[in-house]
Amino acid sequence: MQRASERHTPHVDAAYRNARSEQYLANPDQLRRDIAATSAEMWEQMDRRYRMYCLSTRPDCPLMWGHYADHHRGVCLEFNVRTPDFCQAIQVDYSSEYPQFSLADGTDISPFHSKSADWSYEREYRLIAQEASEALGLRTLMTRDGFYELSRGSLLSIIIGSCAPARTYDEVAKMARPAGILVRKAKRIPHRYALSIDPPF
Repeated sequence: MQRASERHTPHVDAAYRNARSEQYLANPDQLRRDIAATSAEMWEQMDRRYRMYCLSTRPDCPLMWGHYADHHRGVCLEFNVRTPDFCQAIQVDYSSEYPQFSLADGTDISPFHSKSADWSYEREYRLIAQEASEALGLRTLMTRDGFYELSRGSLLSIIIGSCAPARTYDEVAKMARPAGILVRKAKRIPHRYALSIDPPF
């Protein structure tokens, strides 16, 4: 906590900082209360500063369609992972325990790519960005007013859910094809709890 305080509030007198440390050592209950208050403030700051875009390597996973695509009625976007933007994606770490991370220098972003082991079937990657007006000196993507413009050629195809109405396919195709974006369709495989993507990848 002292190291984090030195970084984030360098104007605070060192003697005062040392006195606070001694108070915390003598009063663990006060330390717990202040950590709880600091944690709440930290999460508010993180919410203002950071943006996260979640990705998966599993476009044919029925659970993913059920959770994130309106029960198979939505769409899945296929991106070109060789573009500079997507080369910055970080693989999610799955664990049964909360990760420990450092507050000292403000560069540890591991909470943004950590998740419960229960979700490991997602095989998730995340793009992490900072809002330009709130950014620290980290090397991440930068958003402006919550938006980020992907580089040209990032979007390769749009996959329509297996339960989407025909009009969804028609509307998406009308927008996508003039831009050279392929439209695919997820289909249930007969007699199996599985999906195929047509045309195949």
